Amino acid sequence: MWPQAAAERAEAIDRRIRERDRLPPAGAPLAVKATEGLRSLQTARPIAAGCVPVGATSTSAPPASPSASS
Repeated sequence: MWPQAAAERAEAIDRRIRERDRLPPAGAPLAVKATEGLRSLQTARPIAAGCVPVGATSTSAPPASPSASS
């Protein structure tokens, strides 16, 4: 969880709304895929539209491949 960063982002969104910016998803919480990060295109677009990233999801390790010799 990123409580401090989320609060700062939410305050920035509030300022933009007061300035009459149209942000349809304004304030919607966004969980970021841990392997993508905040700079990925999939994350940057919703953030630019007003979503607030609140934390990263956890991803499990890929399953071990079966051994060729059994």
